[in-house]
Amino acid sequence: MNNKFTGNIPPNLCFGKNLRELNMGINHLQGGIPSDVGRCATLRRLFLNCNNFSGALPDFERNLNLRYMDISKNNISGSIPSSLGNCTNLTYINLSWNKFAGLVPSELG
Repeated sequence: MNNKFTGNIPPNLCFGKNLRELNMGINHLQGGIPSDVGRCATLRRLFLNCNNFSGALPDFERNLNLRYMDISKNNISGSIPSSLGNCTNLTYINLSWNKFAGLVPSELG
């Protein structure tokens, strides 16, 4: 949080780890969110808010433990992945201040 980190998230940050919380919010990070973040089955809390991430969100097909997600205030575009509906333990999600297009997937309802 607010460390003034720059650059991209390393592509294998979550690979082979039992990561439960990833907090890289309020920095100067950019580029895409690696697909590895969407496949991290142990991740419970994800804070990537207030950066300059761009591109589409990865699929979240294996994040069954994800409870909290804040990716607000970035430049993420494309559609919201319907695979977020697989995150059945998700109790908080903030996608505001991005550039999403299309409808909110019915799987999130």
